[in-house]
Amino acid sequence: MERLTSKPILKASEVEQFSYCSVAWHLERQGYKPESPALQRGLEEHADLGGKIDSLSKVERTSKRLSYIGYALLLLAISVLIWWLLC
Repeated sequence: MERLTSKPILKASEVEQFSYCSVAWHLERQGYKPESPALQRGLEEHADLGGKIDSLSKVERTSKRLSYIGYALLLLAISVLIWWLLC
């Protein structure tokens, strides 16, 4: 019985890369690593963009937490006002 590991395994990212450019996919599978200033610049820009997205995610989480605190304080203020009016 033939082992499953004898067949090449494709990752989802490789399928996407193949659909984008089959020649680049084939060359990379053969071990060729392209080097170009444009590729390097693209990698740097993607890394920079990833950092900006991470930073934005942190800001959004902080904003959401502060909104919850604001709603809680508003509810507390309304409760105190109602208590003060009824007493």
